Amino acid sequence: MQIDIGPILLEVKLSTSTDLVGSQKKLENKPSYKSLSQYMNGYKAHFGIFLVFDNKKRAKRSAKWKAHFEKIRNAYQKIDNVIVLGLKCISI
Repeated sequence: MQIDIGPILLEVKLSTSTDLVGSQKKLENKPSYKSLSQYMNGYKAHFGIFLVFDNKKRAKRSAKWKAHFEKIRNAYQKIDNVIVLGLKCISI
């Protein structure tokens, strides 16, 4: 039996991207938000992943990052079938 799950979209952004700066309302008006929404609809994607790498140098995860990421998650998860994941970059 074959199951067709259709297209899966993946968008990757750095936490310092200008598209991820501003209030939640402003995030929904940024180019990457609009394009992800258009791609999800245009490709009739069944699933989308918006992956944010926290690339700001920090000694540890801060409350500021958590608040920033939650704002991003709340905005981008308004797009149907999109989940938002955040990962910390490794500093060398």
